[in-house]
Amino acid sequence: MEVTLKDVLNLAKEIPAKYLEETLERLQEIKEKSDSEEKAKGSSCPHCESEKIVRNGKRNGKQAYLCRNCGKTFVETATSAVAYSHSSETVWEQVIRD
Repeated sequence: MEVTLKDVLNLAKEIPAKYLEETLERLQEIKEKSDSEEKAKGSSCPHCESEKIVRNGKRNGKQAYLCRNCGKTFVETATSAVAYSHSSETVWEQVIRD
């Protein structure tokens, strides 16, 4: 099923006013997540700051990277606030929302 911008706009017009703000917040969260994924693709090594990184499989459902400069591996959340948390990203999103 292909969804067009016209379809999305028509659906947005049908959203009740009391849910409009919440819908906008959710769309912004999706955009921010997409932007952070794009940023991670062009990021640098948290160990040596080199930009010579390549994708290196997945670790616990997160994209892993290998630095060609220092040889160390890291995941996309290595420098985030939840880097060493045992809770998933969805749990932290819920905590922040609450």
